[in-house]
Amino acid sequence: MRIRTHILTLLSVSAFLVSNNTRVFGQDKTPKIRISEFYLQHGLIHQLPEHGTLSDFKNLAKGSSILNQDYTGFSDQHFGRGNNNRNSLLAIQLGIKFAKRPNPTLRLGVNYFSSSFINGSFVKDDSYVTDTLTSSQTGEQQYVLATETKSVRMKQTSQQFRIDAAFLFRTNSNARWSLYSGVGLTFGYAFNNKTHIQYEEYSFEPTVNDYYSTNTSSTYANEFYRNRNFATFSAYVPLGIDFRIGKKREFWNRLHVFGEFRPSLNYAKIPELKRILTPGSTQSFGLKVTF
Repeated sequence: MRIRTHILTLLSVSAFLVSNNTRVFGQDKTPKIRISEFYLQHGLIHQLPEHGTLSDFKNLAKGSSILNQDYTGFSDQHFGRGNNNRNSLLAIQLGIKFAKRPNPTLRLGVNYFSSSFINGSFVKDDSYVTDTLTSSQTGEQQYVLATETKSVRMKQTSQQFRIDAAFLFRTNSNARWSLYSGVGLTFGYAFNNKTHIQYEEYSFEPTVNDYYSTNTSSTYANEFYRNRNFATFSAYVPLGIDFRIGKKREFWNRLHVFGEFRPSLNYAKIPELKRILTPGSTQSFGLKVTF
């Protein structure tokens, strides 16, 4: 509910600034600085978490009964690097132009999304004989093998609220199609941080009467731990394509749709652990209104 309240507040302030643009920057017909654009973006943020060790997650999940077990013989599956976390992104921004330098545009706004900075996984597979089948004709013996898999999955997650600033350089902004790029920075706060520990144990045993069916047994255990909030930062390069909807009517001339791709580098200092630097990217589509 707090996030929705912040977003509604930002929309109200944006509408006020746009409607009172000349009041804010003066009555001059050509103000030195003016709000020229409003952006609304929605998309997916992809972040490759750092691979976490058992020791890392013991610090994040202090007192975990799952992690205090003996995991000798378990293999490290690099679950953290193997999973590209994909989460929804919402961004609301304003474009600011400078009279003396029409290119670039300064884009300012806020982003909200969820992500994970560190993951981990350990797995152990065992096979054992559960029965011996003997042929009545040849006397040949066949062993019935059962497999047992034990796994521990560990994941830290957080919600993030960030201030976003970017300088955008465009090709001909008066054309119907245009391209843009630049450089951007975000700075914000990671909250509602949690660590999830999951233990899973399951086994498969072929039945005697049906070679293709199996008897399955499984055991599950889950633990959740709250962690401290922390600051986050990222640098990115926006790469976008913009399409103006209208040709003649002023209303449609002001409306644009755009797609944007952002390769990024994300930084965080998790209080219970260490500094983490991870790559990521964002793919988004949005609506832009020009003034």
